[in-house]
This record gives sequence, C-alpha cells and structure tokens, in this order.
Amino acid sequence: MAFAATAVVPIAAVLAYNLRIFDSVFGSYPADWLLGGNVLNGTAGLLFSPSRGLLIFCPIFLFSAVGVYLWFRAPQKPQMLIYAICIATAAVHFLTLAKYRLWWGGFAYGPRLMTDVVPCLVILMIPAMRLVEASRAWRFGFVATLVFSIGVQGIGAFCYPNGHWDALPQFVDRHEERLWNWRDNQISRSLLAGPVLAPYRVAWACTMGRESPAEALKHQDVTLW
Repeated sequence: MAFAATAVVPIAAVLAYNLRIFDSVFGSYPADWLLGGNVLNGTAGLLFSPSRGLLIFCPIFLFSAVGVYLWFRAPQKPQMLIYAICIATAAVHFLTLAKYRLWWGGFAYGPRLMTDVVPCLVILMIPAMRLVEASRAWRFGFVATLVFSIGVQGIGAFCYPNGHWDALPQFVDRHEERLWNWRDNQISRSLLAGPVLAPYRVAWACTMGRESPAEALKHQDVTLW
C-alpha cells in the first residue's frame, strides 16, 4: 500500500507543473479533448480498430481478460493487493483513453497510448497460465496469439513508417474514419512497403569508417539542422 501511495508524488508534480506553466491541470491540451470523446467509440477503437486496436496488434492480451475472469472466480484470491492494483490501473487508464477525443494517439504505430499498462496486462495473464498448461487447445491458442503479436510488433519495428499510413491519403487526425478501414490498414500497408533501410545503411557506413556520421546521414537525405 505504501508503494502504491508513492504514485501520488509524480502525479502531484505533473499537476503542479501544468498549473504553473499552462494555468491548467490538463497542460497544453484543451479539457474538451481529454474528456470530450465518445466513450463507446473510444472503447471499440482501442480494442478492435484495424489500425489501432489492442486486440488486433496484440491478441495475446486476450489472455489477460481470461486471467481476470479466473482470478475473480477463484474462491481464494492470491496476491489480492497486486491484482486489485493492476485491474484498477488498467481499467482507469483504458476508460480515460476511451473518453479522450484523440484516442488513437495521433501519428503512431498501433495502440501506443496503451503502452503504459502493458506490465499490468502481463501480470493479469498469470491466472490463465493454468489453462495453458493443462490444455493442448489453450496452449495452441496462447502460442498462436503470441507469435502473431510478436510478428505484428516486428512489422512496426522494422517497416514503420514506410507506407506513411498516418498521412496518406489523408491525415488520420482529420479523418478518423480511416481507423476502421480493414482493406487499407496500418499493418498491411507497412508490411507491403517493406523495411526501413536508411538507419541500417547509415550504421553500416559509420561502422565501416567510409564517412562521418553527418556525411552518412546527408547521403541518406536526413537533415540534422
């Protein structure tokens, strides 16, 4: 409990900073942006949007939901405080984002705004591991969703922002409907556009000593200043 209470310190510091610099606890963001969204639309998008949905990019977190269900049904709930904190943190974070008008997080690959609660979601998977260990079908489902999740993140790590899905054909921040386009989604477009090779070419040129880092970046059409 004392550990959880220490979270008040950074929260208070951020709120004080926002009030001092921006004259608002919300910082530079208008209050209607943070609280003016449709919570049902935000919930559906955060979970199922083909270009931002958590369960589309990381279906492995379906096992977090299974874990929460099994934990609640257990007659004796292990690690009560830890699981309660994880459930409350994930729920509040999710509902806050669902109410956020820009729930997709602007230009980004996948559900980046959900990143902060990934540790909680991993902990909440633990009760589901009993099913995974005891059943071949559950084990297959776990491995399949894990491999798919890793593969999708690999596309983001090595191919994004190739394809420029966020900006083309229209800026996603101005055309929210694009977040529901299954035919032209961020994962497939990034994959088809192929890997981003410029950083590796620059690293290779610098490693081989053929040119300075600044010259290598210049030849890759990267401007430093």
